Amino acid sequence: MRIRRSFFILQPRLIALSTGLVVMCLAAMPAHALGTVELDGRVQWIAAGKIMLAPGPGGLPITIDITQVPQEQYVGVAPGSRVAVQGVVADDSRRVIATAITALPSPEAL
Repeated sequence: MRIRRSFFILQPRLIALSTGLVVMCLAAMPAHALGTVELDGRVQWIAAGKIMLAPGPGGLPITIDITQVPQEQYVGVAPGSRVAVQGVVADDSRRVIATAITALPSPEAL
């Protein structure tokens, strides 16, 4: 049985090429595909491009980065306001980067 030498020469190159393509595809995945979230709660404070959101009874406050949200979406938001936040989990997993903010009616208004 004769083994072709060209097969062994091409095999490492083929493996390297396919591995490179897989890595490139994974790197091209948007970060938001991995951690999209939707939260609602009461605003504790708002300042300097951030909102501190208290999600509900027993929930820990969450820092929301609002620098990517158009200002008209949160212009009427004040401490105590109820809001719904759509966004993505930041790379450091310590905050949410908001993509949209919607004011919610307070339970007293219903």
